Amino acid sequence: MRDYRETLRKARAEMDVDDDTIERVHARTQGDRPRRPVLAAVGVATTFTLAAALLWALATPARVDRSLDGAGAVALGDRVEVQASGKGSVSGDARDMRLRWTDGELSVEVEPQKGVALAVETEEAEVRVVGTGFTVVRDALGTRVEVRHGRVAVNCVRGDALELGVGEAHTCLPTTAAGSLGRALARRDSADAAEQLTELDAALTLPDAVGPVRAELRVLRAGALLAAGRRDEALVEAEATLAADAATRPVELHRLAARLRMEHDDCAGALPHLEALAAADALGDDAAALDHCRAQVRP
Repeated sequence: MRDYRETLRKARAEMDVDDDTIERVHARTQGDRPRRPVLAAVGVATTFTLAAALLWALATPARVDRSLDGAGAVALGDRVEVQASGKGSVSGDARDMRLRWTDGELSVEVEPQKGVALAVETEEAEVRVVGTGFTVVRDALGTRVEVRHGRVAVNCVRGDALELGVGEAHTCLPTTAAGSLGRALARRDSADAAEQLTELDAALTLPDAVGPVRAELRVLRAGALLAAGRRDEALVEAEATLAADAATRPVELHRLAARLRMEHDDCAGALPHLEALAAADALGDDAAALDHCRAQVRP
């Protein structure tokens, strides 16, 4: 009868298993096979498929548990390569692995159609792939996923679940108020005011939007309202923040409120803010307004 070792050797070339596994599969196929001439007609392709399936089932994949902190280029088994520039770790084995990425840029290449399952997790997102190339960047803005080839499924902790194709990208927003504050500060001079307001309003509903973090988010919200041309709302937000929170930037809020009051010739409303600036030795260009309003309100 025909010896199956050569078929098994071909399967090994595709699946990276050791000689002991080949011998076990060979023994199993020889021991269980009825010795009848009709079996000689079984096609080589079918035999190869069965042998490959047995090899896959019996082979024990290598573990890939390790830190990726500043690791550079790393092979995780034979089917996955990463370029790690930041902080993270990987756990699992060469067929099924999970990368936990904390900070920086991670570039991933997964050889397609080899049965490798891989997931990348950050605080903001989970990215799942089977055969593709993509980049994950985690920084103050959140988690950004960019696809070089293939497709990936991205599940953002805050809402979005989508698939990305070649050349597409998506950013999953921070999951905490503190993270959202970091994003807002990083984009303060470049973000569209309406978009900034949407993100700030959402951040203020998060469970950890309390204390100094909440106060700072409201400072930024007042500034975004002003940038969007919603001046009356900016005034309300500035004064409400000064009254309700331990303001993190009282000088900035008092100056904003004073100037918006003065736009309406409202010296009575502007004077408390101007005097607060004077007490903080921060009047600057608003000194003339203070003299004017003192004369108007207290002749």
